[in-house]
Amino acid sequence: MPLASWRADEPVRSSTTQDHQVSWTAKQLAIADLLEAEVLRLVRAGEDDVDILTAMAPHMADFKKLLDDRQAIREICSSGCYPGLLRYAQILETVAREIAAGRIKAP
Repeated sequence: MPLASWRADEPVRSSTTQDHQVSWTAKQLAIADLLEAEVLRLVRAGEDDVDILTAMAPHMADFKKLLDDRQAIREICSSGCYPGLLRYAQILETVAREIAAGRIKAP
């Protein structure tokens, strides 16, 4: 399909996981690629999880766009194609768990 005819909400890449076929939209891939590149840049710079969390704050709205499609974010993270995005998701999951447990105070 020519690039000019792609729509942001059309599936453009498919991958087979253990259980099923997955399709990601161009928009989801662009977001995943952006987040992946940024997390990997931070990891290569030697940043720890707190530094990654802080540096990724401006990208939270983009991550939320992936979260809006829970199936897509699960598939993207479990595909093995985005280890940086998976690490970021795990950092956020840990922070959410710690807030819920009362070990991190949040406004």
